[in-house]
Amino acid sequence: MVIERDVLIVGGGIAGQALAIALARHDIGCEIVEIKENWDAVGAGTALLGPPMRAFSEIGIDADVRRAGWSHEGARFLYRDARGEIVVETNVEGSSGDLPAGVSIMRSKLHEILAAHVSELGVAVKKGVTVEGLANGDEYVDVKFTDGTQKNTVW
Repeated sequence: MVIERDVLIVGGGIAGQALAIALARHDIGCEIVEIKENWDAVGAGTALLGPPMRAFSEIGIDADVRRAGWSHEGARFLYRDARGEIVVETNVEGSSGDLPAGVSIMRSKLHEILAAHVSELGVAVKKGVTVEGLANGDEYVDVKFTDGTQKNTVW
């Protein structure tokens, strides 16, 4: 039995791909399994405020995100109900260092940026597959996938 020491990331959305980029940049082996067959992002757009932009800065993709989105140096976000009535207004003040107060970006574009970096870093991505079961050993975990394959990973 071949046992690998790396991280299995279940889910290839924003958080899963950002984690893969961070791990790969620190020479930690990782692999993503994504239940969807393709990388289609769900939703239209998103506003990235301080915490995600700081995280993207830490993993080195903030410049790409800023180029693809719209930066806010100070902004007011309006949240509306299904009838279009404003239910909450939020003012976003200030920025963090060189980062803007926020960036609005299409989810599909953000996903493209993340996927490009994941690919560039050589992170393995298995699409159309998810975890079916786990079995803990004394020093490893045996992961069984929905496609019938399995993987043994050291703790």
